[in-house]
Amino acid sequence: MNGKRILLSTLLIFLFLFVLSADYSHLLKYETFTLDNGLQVYLVPKSDLPLVSIWLASKTGAYTQTKDTFGYVHIFEHMFFKANKNMKTAEEYYETLKHLGIYYNGYTSQEYVVYYYTFPEYLLEPAAKLAHDSIVYTALDPAELEREKKVIEEEYNIRISDPEYYLVNKLMAQALYQDQLFRFDPLGELDTIRSASIEKLAEIKENFFIPKNSAIFLVGNIDIEKTKTLVSQLFSDWKGKEPVKIAVEPVKSLDKDVVVFNYMNNPYIAKMYIMLNGPGNSDPEGKKLGYAADVLLASLSNQNHPFSKEMLKYVYNFDFYYDTCQFDGPIIFSAQLPVNQVASAYNTFKKCWNKVVNDRSYWDNSYIEQAKQSYAISQIKLNQYKDLETIGHVVSRLWCLNMFPEALDLYYAYNEIKREDIAAFIDKYFKGKHWVAGILINKAKSNSFGYEKLLQP
Repeated sequence: MNGKRILLSTLLIFLFLFVLSADYSHLLKYETFTLDNGLQVYLVPKSDLPLVSIWLASKTGAYTQTKDTFGYVHIFEHMFFKANKNMKTAEEYYETLKHLGIYYNGYTSQEYVVYYYTFPEYLLEPAAKLAHDSIVYTALDPAELEREKKVIEEEYNIRISDPEYYLVNKLMAQALYQDQLFRFDPLGELDTIRSASIEKLAEIKENFFIPKNSAIFLVGNIDIEKTKTLVSQLFSDWKGKEPVKIAVEPVKSLDKDVVVFNYMNNPYIAKMYIMLNGPGNSDPEGKKLGYAADVLLASLSNQNHPFSKEMLKYVYNFDFYYDTCQFDGPIIFSAQLPVNQVASAYNTFKKCWNKVVNDRSYWDNSYIEQAKQSYAISQIKLNQYKDLETIGHVVSRLWCLNMFPEALDLYYAYNEIKREDIAAFIDKYFKGKHWVAGILINKAKSNSFGYEKLLQP
């Protein structure tokens, strides 16, 4: 689930100060410092294996795009692993990585971009140099950009050919985000991918891939003092301006429920999704209401809750997914079900959801307290992890979302959630709000049951 934190004014002053200065060393041991250029550095010693992983994280992603630069941040991610000041071609870059035995990858999400390298500990210096040259001296060669566009077009076609991906990430997201799909989907569209230019990518680099908007994490079998010296010497020449402030428009409310269909070959099982937009951290009450959302949705998922009992009459299983980011908090209900139960399941969901929104006694019960305590005692115990890439992913993501290290332990955040907070969340994000429903089903079966007509609002 999501990592979130709230400091409540009702806490006593000494407890307030305690939370602010909380010690997370029992969950993750690390040292941190900031270079003069603003780059934040985190050193996470892990001696389980003779390996090190370097993670470069920047606070950008789909949300910093416009309709004209739809997909460009993802394109820049691809260009990162190409020519730079000391590597004249992409081929030389890849040959160097292969020769040294360095594994590398990167990914772009709604609100963060991450690059990482994993390698034997004795390769720390050359690997750090590669990471430095890639982010500081990205060449952005026009010929390589044209070649990479073809690679990304193929990636686009592969993803779009997946019926489930196309339903959720294109059809449903388009219906929910309307004219702002570009800030939900990092992949982009073919026309904007093909129109990408070196000038536009250089502008993205100048605005977002800068030290004051980035952090570097070194995880693994490292010598703290030597690594401090290495990183300080290497990355001190990374220059950049102040991060660009993005004015993100709120998602426009729908005036009615929307139902979209996509089709697959399986004639026996269907999938049903319901998507709404919940709290993001930019909402002044976003973190607290986000915790309240977690508690409510977890309580509804309890197999003994009336909501769960009703839904499980028609579906094999269901789940709620909710992940609060800075500007959005997509809430997605998903279920697998027999093809002949789609209408019954959808109508039951509507009936039960109406009770959640309008009948407090339906959700204000003992399952709320069970869900609260389940979240309150959960911790992300990264000290126990041996997989460097899991650790790197978690800390990079949380840092980009302004949730590190607090999200490692949310005991106080969840314990302070009151029933009134849950009611406030429902009133603000569910009451009077419409959703987007998506049905993935065999087309012949859908036609035989008349679902496209039956499920329309």
